Amino acid sequence: MTARAFRIGEKGRLHEQDPAVLLRALADPSNPEPAATELWVDLTEASEADLDAWLQACAVPHVLVELMTGSVKTTIVGDQASAALVSEEGAYFFFPLYGGGAAGQPARLTGLCLPHLVLTLHDDELPALQAAQQLAQQGGLIPSANTSGVVAALLRFASNRSIDRVHTLRTSLRAVAQRVGDRDDAIELQEILDIGAEVETLSATAEEQLVTARALSFGKNDALDVVPISAHFGATVSNLETLQRNVERLDRRVDSLRDQYDSRLVERTNRRLAVLTVLSAVFMPLTLIAGIYGMNFQYVPELSLPWAYPVTLLVMVAIAGGMTWYFWTRGWFN
Repeated sequence: MTARAFRIGEKGRLHEQDPAVLLRALADPSNPEPAATELWVDLTEASEADLDAWLQACAVPHVLVELMTGSVKTTIVGDQASAALVSEEGAYFFFPLYGGGAAGQPARLTGLCLPHLVLTLHDDELPALQAAQQLAQQGGLIPSANTSGVVAALLRFASNRSIDRVHTLRTSLRAVAQRVGDRDDAIELQEILDIGAEVETLSATAEEQLVTARALSFGKNDALDVVPISAHFGATVSNLETLQRNVERLDRRVDSLRDQYDSRLVERTNRRLAVLTVLSAVFMPLTLIAGIYGMNFQYVPELSLPWAYPVTLLVMVAIAGGMTWYFWTRGWFN
């Protein structure tokens, strides 16, 4: 397990703490300092024992412990890719986040928001999230110096990662579209299908992030009070709605590229069939001549003439050359 702990200072600036020292301080009921300090604890690949230790030390309510450990599945928090539950005890949420996972796929980020404490959990290393934490240590990323500000920053960060993904896919689509339009450039259908699969993943990710952002934007309790920073939640929701429309346009562009690829494939096949048709037309009269003089009749007058063979060859060459020239000038070979 990898643990990182931060104290949220003035203007939302993060100050890194020793996780082991903080865990002992949280577990000590006689120590009032942690309860008076805004904290963010981020756990990577935490075992059940490690997670239980942090949940007990933070005095997490039982219902949220069950949600966090995954032992309870309700119609609100089930086998979905995202969900959010805001109660009097705190707020629980999870959503997909770009910045880690296998083959560039989004990873699931789980969060628990309590008074004075945000606990996040993920199974994969998220280099992008670590970069955001380093940026927050310099200030300016977290809108308010409390747990609500951390949640708002996480949602804003997740939406920005998805927006960056849109820009990347748009660039890839533009490059593929240019190659599809260039007849001299070979392109594989799998390239378009791969981009289409990424667009589908991005569409699902943006939708799940929007579900979480909308649900948390109504939070108003001691753990999650979004009223003072409602503008930040509203901006995130607006960005995700715009992102969904952009992804829909990307999806239509992928369908258009697929149609262009199919049209180009049909055109290439038609050109090849046209060449084969021309060749068949050129050789058809030659085959006819060869067939006539290949008949097994006893009397074929031309066979006795000494000049018949070269004249026949010249006639065949003239026919083939004339027909080839005719089709060439009419653009059948273009």
